[in-house]
Amino acid sequence: MTTPASYRRDEEMSSTIIPKQNSWSLVSDVLFKAQWMRFLPLDGMIVYPLLIQAATHKQNLEEVVSYLKRHLVFQKDKDLVNRREAELRLIYERSGYSYPETVEELLDLIIRFGLLRKITCEDKTRLALIDCGCIPSPENVLNLTRREIQILEAIRTRS
Repeated sequence: MTTPASYRRDEEMSSTIIPKQNSWSLVSDVLFKAQWMRFLPLDGMIVYPLLIQAATHKQNLEEVVSYLKRHLVFQKDKDLVNRREAELRLIYERSGYSYPETVEELLDLIIRFGLLRKITCEDKTRLALIDCGCIPSPENVLNLTRREIQILEAIRTRS
């Protein structure tokens, strides 16, 4: 069994990129209130805290991608195994996005959703956090059906 990327150590990579137990505290309440985790693939839910940590510590994006490629195993044909992933695939296709099959595609999707941004500083590309007030709601990024929006709103009112 492969250990999820968010919990493995790698001697070549600075330990600051490995999320600590409190790494979720770095993720704004805005993401949870907006219910973005409902719309990230399972791999994205594993990787997102790592990306937040990498952005916070200004890690070089090339190192981050290299690390994820070595430690994250993307499962193929998730739609055959997991109904949630199949539903996400349909939402993404309806919204003009592709379901991510690689680390680069997952990272690109998170950036296109507006949850992180890519910046270049001193000739190095890295991730940067988005100001909480600028994080879009899923229904403003994805083409959700009326029923999906109703479910989303019901969850938000219970939270």
